[in-house]
Amino acid sequence: PFGRAPAGPLLLIAFSVYTLGMGSVALVISGAGGTLGGGIGLALLFVILVLAYRFALRPALRPQGTMAGRIAMGLVVAWASLPVIYGLMAIIQAVSGVVPQAHVDTILQRKEGWQWFVVMAIVVAPVLEEVTVRGLLYTGLRGAWGPRAALIISSILFGLMHWEPPQVWAPLAVFGVFLAYLVEVTGSLTAPIVAHMAFNALTVGQLLAA
Repeated sequence: PFGRAPAGPLLLIAFSVYTLGMGSVALVISGAGGTLGGGIGLALLFVILVLAYRFALRPALRPQGTMAGRIAMGLVVAWASLPVIYGLMAIIQAVSGVVPQAHVDTILQRKEGWQWFVVMAIVVAPVLEEVTVRGLLYTGLRGAWGPRAALIISSILFGLMHWEPPQVWAPLAVFGVFLAYLVEVTGSLTAPIVAHMAFNALTVGQLLAA
């Protein structure tokens, strides 16, 4: 399910896309420029992701199966990952305690701008992170060192991207393994994006219901 795209450019593009993408996200969340600034940030992020897909991901990935099948697989794997992720998180929190997260508190308390955090968590973050981590980074590492090394390195980096608080990085690194498996077997980002969205939507739904 993978083409012959060179590893070096993919890794460089991954770094560039993630850096620019996070800058766009920060512009939206910070509220700088008001609604106009948020719109500009989202438009910039959309352009970045489209360019990355068109010129880097489309030549590198070869989707397998139907779109419906890939969506279904993403949902199934997301559901299968829940006992593992939540179980590991519960063990870590039982040992080290629960550390509050700023964005979680923003949603729980319905602080100003909490709607942006919901949109970012359910829609924007899964797309940006899957394009960057599973699409560009995993594919680049796979071409350089093979699928096993790519899975381990990309999953660890995915966990470390969510370091604050440090208690969540290990469970999310394990979730990264599930997501890397999806792109490996489907040759597409559809399944990992769907799985990522489903996982984040469930988490946000629990916060909104609290």
